[in-house]
Amino acid sequence: MLMVRCWRNVEHLCGRVAYDQMELFTMDGVTGCIEVSKVDVAGRRLVLVRTLGHYAAFVSMTHCVLVSSNTFPSVAANTICLGYHYQTAGSKVQHLSSRQQED
Repeated sequence: MLMVRCWRNVEHLCGRVAYDQMELFTMDGVTGCIEVSKVDVAGRRLVLVRTLGHYAAFVSMTHCVLVSSNTFPSVAANTICLGYHYQTAGSKVQHLSSRQQED
């Protein structure tokens, strides 16, 4: 099981210095952070995930789904696609390997 956390306005939480600069992104002038963790139920802990491999995670305010780029070749692998409610207009794609952003 994966857990995806997305924070907007990290300046209001702990500030930029509290985060790994590679995990920060800016959308519509607001700096945020995406954290992907694997839930280790037996160990009762979260394990930070640096790559999704050939999967893409589509995240909205209430739901998340993983889609395989092997099954759907048009889906970019190792990406998190943030739904409309995370920003003011449109959707954004965050590539985990390079932290690139797309509209």
